[in-house]
Amino acid sequence: MSARSALIHSITWVGSTLPRRKKKSKLPTHKQYLSRLSTRPPGRGLNYIIGILSLVVLIFISSTVLKIMSGESSSLPPERTYLRVQVLNGCGIPKAASRTADFIRASSVEGAEFDVIEIENFESYDVTETMLIVRDERAVEYARSLASELGANPDNVVLKPLKDNYMSIDITVVVGRDAEPVANAEKSSK
Repeated sequence: MSARSALIHSITWVGSTLPRRKKKSKLPTHKQYLSRLSTRPPGRGLNYIIGILSLVVLIFISSTVLKIMSGESSSLPPERTYLRVQVLNGCGIPKAASRTADFIRASSVEGAEFDVIEIENFESYDVTETMLIVRDERAVEYARSLASELGANPDNVVLKPLKDNYMSIDITVVVGRDAEPVANAEKSSK
C-alpha cells in the first residue's frame, strides 16, 4: 500500500466512525405531503344524514303531488278589496265627516275593506244629500253597497275620475244633511 492510499483509507475509516449529524428539514417528507393531499371519504354519519334528508324531501314531494291529483287544497280566505276613501263634510255639522269616517271604517261590505285616508271639509256646507263620487270604475258596486250602509240614496253614486289622483282615492264621500243620523250616531251612543 502506498502512502497515499493508506492516507485515503485512514481518512475514510476515521470519517466513517464519526457520528453523522443530519439536519432535520422543516419541509414534510414526500409521504407526509401525499397523505395530506389525499381526500378522505365522508364518514358514515354524513351518508345517513343525506339519506334521511332525501327521504323527507321525497315524502314531501309525493304528498304534494297526491294532494294536487286528488283535488284537495287548503281553503284560502276570500280575496278582499281594499278601497281608499276620502270623506268630506258638506253639511256643516261639526265632526260629521269624522263620525262618518268612523262609521265607514266599521262598516262591513262583503269583499271590501275601507281605508279612510283623508277627512276634510267640502267646498260648501249646503249639500243636502250625501253623495258618493267613485274615482275608480272598479269600485262602483262597492260604493253602492257603502251608500246603502250609510243610508244614502243609491242614485247619488256617480262615477267621476280625478285627473291627478295622486292619493289613489277610490271613493269620495261628501256628507250631506241627510247623514245626520250617521253623523250623530256616535254622539247618541256616548
